[in-house]
Amino acid sequence: MNGKISVIVIVAAVSILTITFCFIQPKMHKPFQLNIIEYLIKINNDGSMTTIKSITTEVRK
Repeated sequence: MNGKISVIVIVAAVSILTITFCFIQPKMHKPFQLNIIEYLIKINNDGSMTTIKSITTEVRK
C-alpha cells in the first residue's frame, strides 16, 4: 500500500512538471520546413517541349 502511494505521487509530480515545462518553453523543436518542387511540361506549337521548375518553401513553427 505504501509503495503504491509513493509511485502515484512520483508519477503525478513528473506529469505536472512535464506539463509545466511544456507551457514555459514551448519552442523546443526546430521549425519544420517543407520544400515542394514542381515540374511543369509545356508542349509548344512547333512540337518542342519546355520544362519549368518551381520550388515552394513552407516553414511551420
